[in-house]
Amino acid sequence: MADFPVRYNAKLDDYYLDIIDITDNFDVALSVHEYPFSNRNIIENMGQKTRVLNVNCVFQQNPPAELGRSASSVPHISSYDKHFFFLEYIRSGRKSYTFTHPKYGELNGQIANVRVDHDDTPEYCKISFEFLEQLETEKVTTTIFIVNEEADQFRIQNTNVLNALNESRRAAVSLTQWTARMVQGQAYLDAYLNAITSPATSIINTIHYASDTASQTMQSINSAVDRVVQSFVDTRNLPAQFLNNIAVGFIALRETFADGSDEANYVQVMSASRLGYEAAIIYEEDETDRDVVKSKERVSSFDLKGNYIATTTIVEAMTSNELEISLADVRTILNEAVAIERRNGNTAQVETLLTQAKLLQGYINTIKLDREKIETKEYPIQTLHSIARDNNLSYQAASRLLSMNPDIHNPSFVSGGVEIPVPPEEVSVPPGFLLGSRWSKG
Repeated sequence: MADFPVRYNAKLDDYYLDIIDITDNFDVALSVHEYPFSNRNIIENMGQKTRVLNVNCVFQQNPPAELGRSASSVPHISSYDKHFFFLEYIRSGRKSYTFTHPKYGELNGQIANVRVDHDDTPEYCKISFEFLEQLETEKVTTTIFIVNEEADQFRIQNTNVLNALNESRRAAVSLTQWTARMVQGQAYLDAYLNAITSPATSIINTIHYASDTASQTMQSINSAVDRVVQSFVDTRNLPAQFLNNIAVGFIALRETFADGSDEANYVQVMSASRLGYEAAIIYEEDETDRDVVKSKERVSSFDLKGNYIATTTIVEAMTSNELEISLADVRTILNEAVAIERRNGNTAQVETLLTQAKLLQGYINTIKLDREKIETKEYPIQTLHSIARDNNLSYQAASRLLSMNPDIHNPSFVSGGVEIPVPPEEVSVPPGFLLGSRWSKG
């Protein structure tokens, strides 16, 4: 075999291959729109084309020992005599093949453009072929680590507010009075929801707090904010409601201080930043749930003989509408904090909050491309399963339809308006910030 790091034995189905080299082609479909009489253009990325591997291998009289196999235990499939069987196997095949790449492992697909080269070397031939990878399910080619990015911004915001506290200390007319006011604020924050315990894995424990007054004040602020989050942890299985609840809790915490005071502003900024981080966790978990829903709804509940196969409960995922509404709520809080910090001239805090908002908006714009819109359709009396099939949904989606329509009392007799998830026909990037939402504690 060729002299490059090997992790797997190269083979096509059960035929081991003596590889010369393998070339991978990752072509991208680009649509180029050019303007006449101008050097302007627009290049639209339409996604990756089919992956093509150009494989060159040899069959010879005395092939080298294959990795992990001995001549006594397993015949050398790459011997010259075997190439006749190998070619016949390819010519007669109509199914998908499994090609084991030396580095990437097993790939499923089809073979095209087979070429056989002979020279004057006895008992030797070179076979080249193209292997086209087949992907029956969507693969994520770009992973957005939204939680990590929001966590970084939260820590940056902690530093920003700490710097503001230190600047306030330096500008204070009386250091003693400033310290006394901060200590009094710490005592109140430490007593707020003090019956609730924060987990050791909380993000607030990834921040180092010094022993000075400003750092201790930051620790008290973050700890109080964290306890607000933990007070609603039982509603995490209702993503939109959880975000709404902690936002209400943050507002209640802020309103315990005088409106416009430094303490209220510090709590407002750190609460908004923490809400952005919690939203990132919710959205990332929901995207995982969505993948589970897509995979499980394709699995049949009955085998070929009609026997019922027990399936696990299908989790619920947020629709495109719910994602947009919850993001609008989160960004309302972020925008309120941005407005306050702009009035106070705190540029660093404003930039960090805007970055968090932009990260969330970009992530939602990406994941909602695969989310359904909700439409209400009128139906005469029929079963919920038939409604699911009428909308090109798996019958497994009937449970999801039932949860989306709480007014349905008997899924065997459904009539009237039914909310149906439908794929978005066209998704565009919403301009600017999403604004406006009234908070209600649930």
